[in-house]
Amino acid sequence: MKKLMAIAVLAFAALILASCEKNPPIEEGYIKGEKFNFVVEIYLLKSFKTSTGKQIIDSSVVLLPTPLINYSDITYYNKSTYTFGLTEEGKRKLSKLQVPVGGLPFGVVVDKYLIYTGYFWPSYFSSLCNWVYTDPLMGEFSGELAIKLGTVTDNNVIPDKRNNETILYIMAKHNKLRE
Repeated sequence: MKKLMAIAVLAFAALILASCEKNPPIEEGYIKGEKFNFVVEIYLLKSFKTSTGKQIIDSSVVLLPTPLINYSDITYYNKSTYTFGLTEEGKRKLSKLQVPVGGLPFGVVVDKYLIYTGYFWPSYFSSLCNWVYTDPLMGEFSGELAIKLGTVTDNNVIPDKRNNETILYIMAKHNKLRE
């Protein structure tokens, strides 16, 4: 009887252990059942809120459904100059932008997760940007989209997320990272 009871307890324990939810294996591109494409893209913003000045509040950002600059439009990222190299298609997309006074907000995104925000801010604007910005005209003509930090006002600090480790990892993984 004791043997039968011991076998029943072991069988029950094995059944419980086998039915427990297991974490899926963490493999390249998969974490907890979610597939990641490992891509960096630039989206225009559908809506957002700002704090003092033009500083975009990340938690308020809603992206447009499709990226402006796809990962296939990016040829490299230079981590020393914070510059995205663009294909001819990427340059063409920039040429179609109509930037209003006050800038056109964008988000740099990894697999639809917002990393940081900024503004397309042409150099012909007479005012300074006090947030992250890039000049779309220079990007269109040079094929390089340099992401810059704006002028700080009122003792505010602009968080510098341009060399975010996830962006650097993805660019290095696909041989698109330059020093």
